[in-house]
Amino acid sequence: MSITQTIKQTLSNTSFVKSFQCFKKNNILNYLITVMYDLAYYLGFAFIIFTFIRYVLPKATFLFKAKTFVEGMQNLPAEQLIPMAQQMENSIYFTGALSVVAMLLMLFSFSFFKGLVWSRIQNVTYTLKAFFSLSAANLIISLFFVGMLFIGVYLIDQSNQIKFLLWFTVPFTIYISHLANAIVGFTVNSAKETPAISGKRTVINPSKETGLRKTGFAEALSKFFKAAFARIYLFIIPYAILLIMLVVIIKFMITINFLPPKIYYLIYLLLFVSYSCWAKQYLWLVIRNLLAVSKT
Repeated sequence: MSITQTIKQTLSNTSFVKSFQCFKKNNILNYLITVMYDLAYYLGFAFIIFTFIRYVLPKATFLFKAKTFVEGMQNLPAEQLIPMAQQMENSIYFTGALSVVAMLLMLFSFSFFKGLVWSRIQNVTYTLKAFFSLSAANLIISLFFVGMLFIGVYLIDQSNQIKFLLWFTVPFTIYISHLANAIVGFTVNSAKETPAISGKRTVINPSKETGLRKTGFAEALSKFFKAAFARIYLFIIPYAILLIMLVVIIKFMITINFLPPKIYYLIYLLLFVSYSCWAKQYLWLVIRNLLAVSKT
């Protein structure tokens, strides 16, 4: 075998090259379905945000009356201040309750649609047990993100807060979110006794190739922590490749910014979602190989 053939065979066996098999004729339908699931998540997310801004924030009267109330404590009689205070209190409870509902909807929406995407990629049945496990994992990640924001605001020097957010908090949260949803979902999804949300489909990387024994949520977390932290160095190159691909997409979008805004943002959304689904295909091949090696 010549050196050229050896290099070609070696490259063809890499996860990066294999990830493009999702665009082949026998896999493209499954890939387009994952794109539709991912697109549905972003549209649902935008709908929740729009609804919150349109209908909830205007009810947050305490935000607008707080200054008036504080100033009025010195000038207004108690008869006027008491109703104002009660109205502000009711507004706080109302807005707080709806804010919690909105955050839970975003959490469940993320877990549901991202679970559908990963299950299609992994060729496993998406179960209710997996959905609740992903919701629990994503809740933990959300709390981690809030904790990092707290550290950034109260413990990091103000001049370095943005750097801490952009260079550590956001990238690391995305990293653990990817791995958690992929590993936890795959590990838990085998529970035969739980109702299926979506069935199996033929994709480029069936999970049976790994020979893994999939178990419950505790085992899923154990695998996640082992892969995400003990083996973090194995994801440096894959994420560097993903970053380069993302930069290429951004450069391309800059070159077509002459298009009408509606067309431009539609292209941007479709291109980003398509990239995101391919990136998950690539990451899953990397994760699957890692889990298979860990099992042996």
